[in-house]
Amino acid sequence: INSKVIQPTSCEEEIESRSRVMRNKSKILIYAMVSIRVRSLSSLARVDLRSDTVTLPTEAMSKAMQSAKCDDDVLGRDPTVQKLEERVAHMLDKEDAVFVPSGTQANLIAVMAHCWERSCEYIVGDAAHIYLYEQGGGAVVGGAHPRVVPTQDDGSLSLDTVESLIRSDDPHFPVSKLFCLENTHNVKGGTVLTQEYMKQARKLCDRKQLKLHLDGARLWHAAHALDLSMAQICADADSIAVCLSKALGAPAGSLLVADSDTIAKAKRLRKLLGGAMRQSGVLAAAGLIALDEQFPKLPQDHFRAATIADAIQAEYLRDFVQIERYPETNILFLNLHPDAHVDPDALVPYCAEEHDVHFLQIGKPGRYRLVLHHQVDDSKLERTIAALRGARDKLLSN
Repeated sequence: INSKVIQPTSCEEEIESRSRVMRNKSKILIYAMVSIRVRSLSSLARVDLRSDTVTLPTEAMSKAMQSAKCDDDVLGRDPTVQKLEERVAHMLDKEDAVFVPSGTQANLIAVMAHCWERSCEYIVGDAAHIYLYEQGGGAVVGGAHPRVVPTQDDGSLSLDTVESLIRSDDPHFPVSKLFCLENTHNVKGGTVLTQEYMKQARKLCDRKQLKLHLDGARLWHAAHALDLSMAQICADADSIAVCLSKALGAPAGSLLVADSDTIAKAKRLRKLLGGAMRQSGVLAAAGLIALDEQFPKLPQDHFRAATIADAIQAEYLRDFVQIERYPETNILFLNLHPDAHVDPDALVPYCAEEHDVHFLQIGKPGRYRLVLHHQVDDSKLERTIAALRGARDKLLSN
């Protein structure tokens, strides 16, 4: 048999050929994994209110991931990542954006970019996600000192208190560089910062020469709650972290949005922190679909959270659980009624085992968080209310 082996014309062509094969294999593997999860969704009976991060990719997201145009994002060449970054930067009316694996990394990069020199300090709320749930990364990794302010019930920080804590120019102290806010506020029940508050925070930062960072993981919800555009709601912030896997239901990814100089620093920091991914267009593709498919529907989550709150305030459940604060967006916190002599650890497993309705006890015994998202429809909403009624009948009778 006369066979002929055709060699690539150059080393570069061989590398590109092998890279193309590997990219295709990676995309096929990711698509297969996602498709299995999506197919299982139709038969999934559970009502999962633990977080809006538990959602599975939609069929449209799965298809977009499979067909995404990809290149090496570390080299700045992935066209789908570029499209996502440009679109989100335009939505927020900022100069630039960078795609990162998580909201935690987006916030950490923001702190480090704004506290670029050593001996810097950032001011943050004591109930902020940045402070409570991100392992103190600003200090541990970034070398920036957190100056903590009590968080008010609406998620804001007293600006008078903030101003009083800004350091004077003294070699004994770190240098105050950054003021961090959260909108919507997770621990305070999805509360929304008002535009007037943001304007006053901006004035304070300008007067004291601070940068203003907004942890906007669920900022999408805040925009709908105030009936504002994303650009309007973050106009007063220097940098904003927005999440694709919270609220919008994409499988992974966040963006840090800011001016071009800050994003140039952010890209260096992303590489330092191990967040620079290669063919990450497969993830960015799902984010683009989420912006089209889920962002317009977020008011439905607000309505369903309010519906549960209304049911709890009705006479039948009033002696069992109480709402902590009427929901402004998609997060609802409940507390056991102080006169309900019920084991606080019993409610979550009862609802899970008897009704397949899942949520978290969080913060303290007898405090529960329910987070609505696009994969909780009206039938699952009814099951949630039925589970709470069933728990009342069962647990109060014991």
